[in-house]
Amino acid sequence: MATFVVWVVTALVVAAVAFGVVAVLTGRADPMADMPRDRVPTSLPHDRPILAEEVPSLRFDLAIRGYRMDQVDRTLERLCADLAYREAEIHSLLRQLSGGGDSV
Repeated sequence: MATFVVWVVTALVVAAVAFGVVAVLTGRADPMADMPRDRVPTSLPHDRPILAEEVPSLRFDLAIRGYRMDQVDRTLERLCADLAYREAEIHSLLRQLSGGGDSV
């Protein structure tokens, strides 16, 4: 019975070491860096268009396998809506400049 316990413990230690080596070699042992405590997740303003300098400062909550998908999806949807609005405004202004369109 004692040899069986020694064999099981040895097998578990060998498996743990092998797992550790494989994790290091495949890069999976490098955990995601935690967000510094003084940086809280940021959100986009709801009362005005997004400014270009606000995008690099965006932060999302961390989840088990990365960032919170719902936060990232909402942010991308908002960025797409703001870009579409700006493209429509540019198109409208260019049309007005060329003399072919609705005046404001």
